[in-house]
Amino acid sequence: MPPGSLKDFLDDRQGLNNKIRVITRRSYGFRSYETMEIALYHTLGRLPEPEPTHFFPWHSPVI
Repeated sequence: MPPGSLKDFLDDRQGLNNKIRVITRRSYGFRSYETMEIALYHTLGRLPEPEPTHFFPWHSPVI
C-alpha cells in the first residue's frame, strides 16, 4: 500500500484510541471529569505535568 493510505490512517487512529483508553482507565480515581480532561491534554499534547500538591509518605517518588 502506498504511504498515506487508509491502513496508515487506521493504524494512527487505533494508537490514539489506545492512549485515550489507557488514560481513561487510569483516571477512575479522579473526582471530576475536568481532571480527566486535563490528564488527556497533558498526555496527548505532551504538556508538562504540574507538581503534586500533596505528599504521601507511603508512595515512593517516581524517578
